[in-house]
Amino acid sequence: MQNASIPHYQFKRLYRNLYNELFYDEAYTLLFNKPMPSDIAMRVATMIKQLKQGCVQPSSIQAIEIALLQEVVRRLLSCIYMPALKGCFTQRQAVLAKVAITFSSTKWLVVIAPSDVTTPQTKQLIQRLRQKIQDERLLHLIELFYRMAPVGKVSQTLNQLLLNIYWSEVDYNMQYHKQYVRFGTHLLIGMNGNKKQALALLKQLQNHIENDITLRLQRSLTLVSSRRGVQFLDYELRTVAKTNTLRLFIPRALVEQQLLRLKAMKITRNQHYYPLHRPALVHLPDGVIVRKYHRDVLRFCQHYQLASNRQLMHTFISIMKYSMVKTFANKYKTSVRKIMRKYNKHGIFCVEEATGQICFMRPKR
Repeated sequence: MQNASIPHYQFKRLYRNLYNELFYDEAYTLLFNKPMPSDIAMRVATMIKQLKQGCVQPSSIQAIEIALLQEVVRRLLSCIYMPALKGCFTQRQAVLAKVAITFSSTKWLVVIAPSDVTTPQTKQLIQRLRQKIQDERLLHLIELFYRMAPVGKVSQTLNQLLLNIYWSEVDYNMQYHKQYVRFGTHLLIGMNGNKKQALALLKQLQNHIENDITLRLQRSLTLVSSRRGVQFLDYELRTVAKTNTLRLFIPRALVEQQLLRLKAMKITRNQHYYPLHRPALVHLPDGVIVRKYHRDVLRFCQHYQLASNRQLMHTFISIMKYSMVKTFANKYKTSVRKIMRKYNKHGIFCVEEATGQICFMRPKR
């Protein structure tokens, strides 16, 4: 796709790429991490014949063939639109890392969440693709994906790519604005200067979304002082008065929600955190219990690895550890003190298995 970087270049005769069986082999390996079985290959060959004849019907194609076909289409569109999407991040941590670097001195913030903007209609998506793709058979097939539910429900990866393509016009409009990031339909814009200048830029952005990319805003965009702070991708972004720089924080409310969701604690009348045992894990082997707690903690720590307020991370780890100890105490009908004496090795909670020790992580100081 060497012409993908040429502005206003239109691609033709793309549909014939869907006849290549090798593309489906690669798609199957990517989706299922193993070679395609012969019976699936025969069904794919039948589907390719239908594609050539232009008679693809949802009732005649099973879900796995639809998944492979959508993956081939997704990879094809990715090659075409990759230059246009180079400013769009596919990894949440990459977005937040850029925020930590480029938004450090911002004065004003604007957040656009998925709930703030209407989802593009299928016709709008197809019309956007038509600007770059001059192949009605391929466009009709993509439109068919949206009409084929539940058998041919559009895959999450393909739908995400199509939304990114649709929103790429906003990326293009904001390409010279350094304090701008987008993750899917989550947008964050930082502005400097006085409030009047920031409001003018905000109005320009709002007009661009409503008039140029024809999406209706569910609410008016709001300009927020960085000292007051906003929430973006599960982080709280706020300027610290001491250093006058914007930092990323773990919201306390989200920590509480996560611990309550895991049923690892309760909040007392005095608003204190009280660790609880988890009844659903009591019947499991010791090693499985430790691994479960370890994975939950590791997932949380990775999610908030850029946060400045690490003390909340240590609070989360501590409560999860005591919840785990109480789970063991409940399992063996003994006290927390006896469990700690038995399994605590040099400050680390470990259990013995046939394959060796399984240990629960400890907070890094």
